[in-house]
Amino acid sequence: MKYTRKQAIEQFCINCLYDPQAAGEGTKHQQIEACLSTDCPLYAWRPVTSSTKQERKDKKYAALSPYEKELRDAKAEVHRIRTRKNLLG
Repeated sequence: MKYTRKQAIEQFCINCLYDPQAAGEGTKHQQIEACLSTDCPLYAWRPVTSSTKQERKDKKYAALSPYEKELRDAKAEVHRIRTRKNLLG
């Protein structure tokens, strides 16, 4: 069977740490999200839910200094304006 990159990473993570007998530890995706093996080369690309991604973004944003937040927000606004212009023609 041929896998996409995303499927291959997910299958690797499942084979590495999913334990179907550990029902109290959650589903396979919950167990993968709880992975603490930061030295794994695939750690940054392991499958996570969109809510987990948003939580991480929010936490990262909250840790920024006021100046860094201002810069980030300004860059985001420039991106929104460019995207709008591209969509409108």
